[in-house]
Amino acid sequence: MESSIKSNDSSKLDILSDNEDCHIWLSKSDTILPNGTFIKYIKKEGTVKIEWGNEKFKRILTNDYECDGAPSWIPALRWSTTKYLGLKYGCGSPCWGTIILPLNQKDSVIERMYDLEKDLTNNKIVYLDSESYDRIIVENFETGYKTIINYEFRCKAAFTGYCIDTLFISKDSLKINWLDWKDDGKTSFIFSEIFKINE
Repeated sequence: MESSIKSNDSSKLDILSDNEDCHIWLSKSDTILPNGTFIKYIKKEGTVKIEWGNEKFKRILTNDYECDGAPSWIPALRWSTTKYLGLKYGCGSPCWGTIILPLNQKDSVIERMYDLEKDLTNNKIVYLDSESYDRIIVENFETGYKTIINYEFRCKAAFTGYCIDTLFISKDSLKINWLDWKDDGKTSFIFSEIFKINE
C-alpha cells in the first residue's frame, strides 16, 4: 500500500515565522498518517531536526537544517508506504534529492541525489549517480540491489537530467524517453530505450 502526500509547497514560501524562528510552512508540516506513523519538525535556535516514528519507535535524523536557507532545502514529506517515508528536498539548480526513512528502529536511512522516478510497490528508485551524474541507477531500496542502466543515447546537455523527457518503471523494466534536438537546435524529438531490470 502506498500513498502520495499532499503538503504545502515549501519552494513557494520564503517567509520566516517571527515566533518560531523558522519557515512558516513548517508550522503546518508535522504529520500523523492514518496508520499512526508521524513526522515532526523540531525547531530550535535557527535550525530544524526531523523526527519520525510510530507507537513502536522514534528516531531523529542526524542532519541539522538551517532556517535561514531556502525553504526547499528542508526535506518535506512526499510519499509513504507501510515500510518507508519519502522526503524530498532541493539544494540548487539543478539540485534535488530524496531521503528514505525506514519505519523501524534498525534499518539505515537512505539518501539519493537526482531521483527521477520511483516504484513504491516494488521499493525501487531511479536516480542519477557518479561524479558527473551521468550514470542511471535503478535501486531496490529495501534489498540494496542496484542495476546500472547502460544506455546508448548521448546527451548533449551539461546535465543528463535535461535530456530525459519521461521515465516509466515497472517490476522488471525501465523505459526512458530521451529528449534530443535536430541540427537546427530548435526542433526536438523523442528517442526511446527500454532496459531490463534485475531484482
